[in-house]
Amino acid sequence: MSNPHGTFMVIDPDDTPLKPSTGILIIGEPGIGKSHCALALLDRGHALVADDAPLLTRHVDGDVYGECPSSIHNLMEVRGLGMIHVRELFGAGALQSAHRMDMMIRIAAPATVKPALDIAAQQRLEGHWQPLEILGVSIPMLTLATQPAPMLALLIETAARDFALQRRWV
Repeated sequence: MSNPHGTFMVIDPDDTPLKPSTGILIIGEPGIGKSHCALALLDRGHALVADDAPLLTRHVDGDVYGECPSSIHNLMEVRGLGMIHVRELFGAGALQSAHRMDMMIRIAAPATVKPALDIAAQQRLEGHWQPLEILGVSIPMLTLATQPAPMLALLIETAARDFALQRRWV
C-alpha cells in the first residue's frame, strides 16, 4: 500500500515525557466514521495533520511521515456539515504540518472484525493488530469495530497512548 486514503491525526501533540505524541492514520471504507471520529479527537485536544488524502513519504531515518497537501490545509470534510476550518474552530494547536506515522487504525463494520473462535481469546487480550507495509516500512495496524464517534475516539486515544507506553519499555 503506497498512499492510503484516510485521516492523519496526532494524539497528544504536545509531546511530553508522560504523554509522547503518536501519529496515527485512520483508515476505513467511505462513510464508516473516520471524519466523525477525527472531530471527536479534535474535541479531546488532539491535532489534525491531514483529512482524506495525507501525503506520505519515507524519510532517510526510515520512518514514514505524513503531511497535508497545501490545497486542503486547515480543512476537514464532515458528512452533514461539509467543509470545516479546523484552526478557526479548535485553535492553532489543533493542526500539525507533519508528523511521523507510528501506527494505523482501521475502522471496520462489526461483522468483519469478529475473529475466528480459535483466536478470539488471544485477540481480546492483545487486540486485533497486524502489520501493514507502507512505503516499504512495516506499520502496526489495529482494527476496531465502528461505533459512536465519542467512544471510538476514546478507544483510539487509549490505543495510541498504550502503544507509546509500550514503545518506551522496549
